[in-house]
Amino acid sequence: MAYCAALACALTMSMASLSAYDAAQFTARLAAYDLSSDYSSAFEIIAERIAADGAYDGYADTRRFITGDVQARTAVSIFDRYIRAAERTSTDTAIRDNVRRYYRVLFSVLTDAAQFTGACSAAELFAKSTSFDEGVIVQRIGTFFGNGRYDEYLRLYSLLVSEKARSPEYLKAAKAAMNIGSNAFALALYRRVHTNTPPPSDAFNMGIVSVRVAEYRDALTYFNAVRERPPSSPVWYYEDIARLMLGMASAGGKSAYTPYCTAIRSFLSGDYSNAGIQYERSLREPLPAAWHAETLRMLDILSDRGMDDAALKRYAPYLRASVSENAPGRAAALLSLMTADAVPERIRLMAAANDMTTGTAALRGALARITPNGTQAVQARIYLIAVMDALLGNDKAARDGCTAYLIEAPDGLFSFEARNALLGMKKDMP
Repeated sequence: MAYCAALACALTMSMASLSAYDAAQFTARLAAYDLSSDYSSAFEIIAERIAADGAYDGYADTRRFITGDVQARTAVSIFDRYIRAAERTSTDTAIRDNVRRYYRVLFSVLTDAAQFTGACSAAELFAKSTSFDEGVIVQRIGTFFGNGRYDEYLRLYSLLVSEKARSPEYLKAAKAAMNIGSNAFALALYRRVHTNTPPPSDAFNMGIVSVRVAEYRDALTYFNAVRERPPSSPVWYYEDIARLMLGMASAGGKSAYTPYCTAIRSFLSGDYSNAGIQYERSLREPLPAAWHAETLRMLDILSDRGMDDAALKRYAPYLRASVSENAPGRAAALLSLMTADAVPERIRLMAAANDMTTGTAALRGALARITPNGTQAVQARIYLIAVMDALLGNDKAARDGCTAYLIEAPDGLFSFEARNALLGMKKDMP
């Protein structure tokens, strides 16, 4: 109570009447805290001055002391305490202005210091305040998108209330949603922006998300709007996938993707011999790295190392869901594949490595139940489970798993990734 009373006094007094906070004394104290690395005390006097001095911005001084996660969390804790006390003290205009200034400083500083998670959390708290001003969010929201922080960007986007604030963000929000797999939301936003024929770049993206949500006829309409396309353009691939999912004939023979798409079509129809021939042909085409890697995986699956026609048929639903980029269907098909004992362990592990973030918790459990026979498969499973532990936040288990993998296979298939993962985990340790 004494603290609240003191703060109430500070909040209602002018800077001129607070000799304890004259500019010279404040600067001297801040310099002393800087020399002693006492960032906690620095944030305290910055927060006090924001309350007492309406002309004080606070941004530069706060930014100066935020050099990492620990300082950012401390600033959030101290500012939050002052904000809560201010909101309990009064609801008049002056107090609401102070609360707004606290949040503006905190959100701006954390964003500019690349403390995106903390900045987003501060913005969400701000949105619950009676002092909320979406203009503060608008000033920095683009930084999140520009840094690829699409989840946080969309959380901030959801805080914008007015059409004036939201409408300039529709296109970026659509792209962010597409990047994190919120395909139905992305498509709705694209359609809100483009009520008529979209420009080619957006038409291509709209076609892709239409494929992902199984609106294949709409996808073909959007792809048709992309008139200028070289033989290496992925438009050809997605267009053929949409045709395949609709049971239509392939456009055929026009692009670098023709052998690759023909191989997929053959595999799904059970013509495994032709699928192998077409995958071999696709290796001679200028495919992007991801498609090239997938071709090599499929050729391995089609080799004579234990995959009979029955096993290949069990793999087909996973391939179908993968090529149509249907995330829920892919998760279900992958988990079904994990329990298919007729499919060799190495194939199941390879599929898991290809989709480690798909249905993570259930996939981890399924992998744990596989008992591979070959040494390489045993080692691969150790690494894959460690990665999924990391994705699930089980840091100790992830570290132990990566360490165990490197003991078992210091020069193994995933040794580079395991070492990098361990280095990253050590950096994150307090």
